[in-house]
Amino acid sequence: MLELNLPYIQIESNFPDNITIFILGGRSPSPNWLKSLNFQSETWAIDKGVDSCISTGIIPSTLVGDKDSADNSAWQWAAETGCKVLSFDSEKDLTDFQLALDIFGKKYHGKTHGIFLTGCWGGRFDHLWSILITFISHTNGYQPVAMADEKEGMLFMRGSSKSLLNFKKSPLAISLIPFTKKCQNVCIDGVRWPLDGATLDYNEPYSISNRLSDDAVVSVSLSNGLLGIYWVWQ
Repeated sequence: MLELNLPYIQIESNFPDNITIFILGGRSPSPNWLKSLNFQSETWAIDKGVDSCISTGIIPSTLVGDKDSADNSAWQWAAETGCKVLSFDSEKDLTDFQLALDIFGKKYHGKTHGIFLTGCWGGRFDHLWSILITFISHTNGYQPVAMADEKEGMLFMRGSSKSLLNFKKSPLAISLIPFTKKCQNVCIDGVRWPLDGATLDYNEPYSISNRLSDDAVVSVSLSNGLLGIYWVWQ
């Protein structure tokens, strides 16, 4: 198990050795929160996500998009810093994020490489749904790790695995969300309503709005399926 350190939470799980951060154009993460992340091997900006890079002084290795949301000066800044800029026509079928995942998957095909998303929360539900389903479904060349900012986040677990979440700040709620038809032998400890060997059904997601118990460490495991561990502070 490897560690992933975020503000307010330390996570141990089966993470790949290399993790890339994708910064999307949704709700911008706090500059201080974003600058505190130090686990990434590289950073990619997806269209307006480049604005977050400018505000924090983070130089992305790659910028992908159709220039319909980020300012032209931001694209120019990225090019001048040596970032690889991949621009597309706005009249296209795939979203900027989907294009970026395809490019990333081809680059790291055959390798175990993780992706962590930020700048993905907030805004319209259809945008969030497209991002989420794309992220957990199109996994050629990468492993979905998590999506988070300073307000909320979600860790993904697949197959036989276990994760430990050490909260430095107690969340308002923690939820388990099944993304496959069945998530089997699900256990969660360190919460007010624990589970032991439960089967979670995609069509009946009842395991939501849990709370931490006196122990700040939450343990989650499963034997099969794709499970999201969601937390929210506000």
